[in-house]
Amino acid sequence: MPDFSTQTEEFTPFSVISLDGTSHVAMSGKAAATVIRIKISYSSQTGKPLRNMRLCLRGRLLDDDETLASLDISPYTVFVAVIRDPNDSQVTRL
Repeated sequence: MPDFSTQTEEFTPFSVISLDGTSHVAMSGKAAATVIRIKISYSSQTGKPLRNMRLCLRGRLLDDDETLASLDISPYTVFVAVIRDPNDSQVTRL
């Protein structure tokens, strides 16, 4: 099981759940005008941190400064954590 840790600046609570072996990020709701500020770190089995991780909602990568109002989400919306490899155009789901 990978070491999947999360940190948030403005958006809490924040939890990681696993569905069918895929890591999903579930966030409970806050006021619609709250700005999403999310920093996620992912460590491989060697302990090396992997960067360029993003969140994906409905197939679209999210920017750090998107507001909840612009996303049209509920308190139980599930975000998918993805890693974009800077050496590859592919997006890998965790």
